[in-house]
Amino acid sequence: KKLGGTMRTFILTLCIIIFLIVQGHEGRTIKKVIVVTRHGDRAPAMLFPNPKVYNPEFTCETPTSVQISPLFNQINSPLFEVNLRTDGGQLNGNCMMGKLTKRGMNQHLMLGTAFFDRYKSLISNMSDIYVESTDVPRTIKSAMHNLIGLLGMEAGKSSYPVRNIVVAEHKISDMEVNWWSSDAPCPLLKSVLDDIRAEEDWIKWYDDNVELRKELATIFKLDKPAEVYPIFDNMNCVYAFNVTKPEGYTDEIHKRVHEYVEWEYNYIFKNPRMASYGIGHFLGRLVKALSDDNKHSYNYYSGHDMTIGPLLVAMTNGNMPFWPPYASNIEIELYDDNTVRTLFQLNPITVRGCNGEEYCPLENFLNGMAEVVPTDWKEKCHSVPSFTTTVFR
Repeated sequence: KKLGGTMRTFILTLCIIIFLIVQGHEGRTIKKVIVVTRHGDRAPAMLFPNPKVYNPEFTCETPTSVQISPLFNQINSPLFEVNLRTDGGQLNGNCMMGKLTKRGMNQHLMLGTAFFDRYKSLISNMSDIYVESTDVPRTIKSAMHNLIGLLGMEAGKSSYPVRNIVVAEHKISDMEVNWWSSDAPCPLLKSVLDDIRAEEDWIKWYDDNVELRKELATIFKLDKPAEVYPIFDNMNCVYAFNVTKPEGYTDEIHKRVHEYVEWEYNYIFKNPRMASYGIGHFLGRLVKALSDDNKHSYNYYSGHDMTIGPLLVAMTNGNMPFWPPYASNIEIELYDDNTVRTLFQLNPITVRGCNGEEYCPLENFLNGMAEVVPTDWKEKCHSVPSFTTTVFR
């Protein structure tokens, strides 16, 4: 549980690339992959709980445009035909809420280049690729830069067989997608969460951590114990941007905040109903993408920490090793011998149904995932869609 920072981010990304290049498959050949990533480094997506007390200035460097190789230019046509909605409100400084930073763009450019080194055998033309993103600027821009890296489109890079493409956006209803555990598309989740919070283990944990919430309330001058996750999320940005921390907020407190959030979400999504109706529908879509009916060999989904984290917990039955950092990633690889390997941050992880096997028989993998993929999601979750999802084609 190391703290954020530019150097740590750089080293982590570099290690991912090295691991991607050298990792072998013990004689197997990948025939299909599912990739899910969190967006790159960003500005805070919300204000601190008491901005009159603590409202630091965030400075976002204006990124220079990535130079696209002329090989990929089409006459009178852009590379991406995408209309982005604006980022959130203005922060103190020149950043908009949730804005993807230059560092975040570079993280995905590097990650996409690394994915090319690992998965280039799967891609011979654009019809091999499926890319989907939540309809949020930072995830769409992350996906764009990941694609630029994946397809070797950055100027000065080596040539690649995919040529003359335009990637356009199409909208999919969130009622069909359900990327995260929102009670907007699934009102059932509110009652599930209420039930979880009434459990004896939850109550004990919550009571044991009341002092942390009181300490945070003192630091931010709140009139009641603090909600921890919003502070955790924003303080990760404080560390990444290297701005002055609020008085009294120490590295030791941040470590405890980190542990609090990890325990909380591991516990919540270990609950079978929350795993099933919170993220299981999306997991079901990922599993279905492994089938022969899906003709795309490279399937990429650009989401959030609240996509990666719940997926990890649901797939591993409550064993998220650490909170998903910026540009974190899950890979589900299908091999020619009908085995499946699942990775988080390019490290193999043990998932449901696989009995600890790194290369898991496909049937066992499917049976394990079926434990949390709901068959009645539309009947139980029947609200109006809260937003749409962007698909690049």
